[in-house]
Amino acid sequence: MQQRRDAPAALNAGSRFSCFGSRCHAEPLPKVFWVSWWIVGLAVLLLLGCRRQAESDPVVVMTYQITPQPVRVGVEDISLLLKDANSKPINGTQIELEADMSHPGMAPMFVESVEIGEGRYQGKINLTMPGDWVVLVHMTLPNQLKVEREIQLKGVETK
Repeated sequence: MQQRRDAPAALNAGSRFSCFGSRCHAEPLPKVFWVSWWIVGLAVLLLLGCRRQAESDPVVVMTYQITPQPVRVGVEDISLLLKDANSKPINGTQIELEADMSHPGMAPMFVESVEIGEGRYQGKINLTMPGDWVVLVHMTLPNQLKVEREIQLKGVETK
């Protein structure tokens, strides 16, 4: 609605005005309008407040060793050690290693790791070119929770 030049200047946001001919007057917005806005606001707050929280990432302490060093193009051994929050080894975990170049255009390589025992796992990845690589460690814990970790391999060299 366009405000007329002769409309009252002190119209507040909680009212509407109408003009008939040269006469203008302000009317307060109906109570239903304000009540409906309160209901919509309350519904939004309830929906946001009642969202189910994502399960927190279980505490998995992962240490790794890559051999041989320095990391070079070719087959590299990755040894993983998994421990829980109490420093106890985590056995029975399924681990898939995903090796990706850090730049787009390369197909990732997937390798299953083998459990050696006492929270230790072993895998082999084939780094096909020099550069920066990322190894994603996809873990499925014995209780079926999924955990991921990332290993950065900077500056993989040629042989």
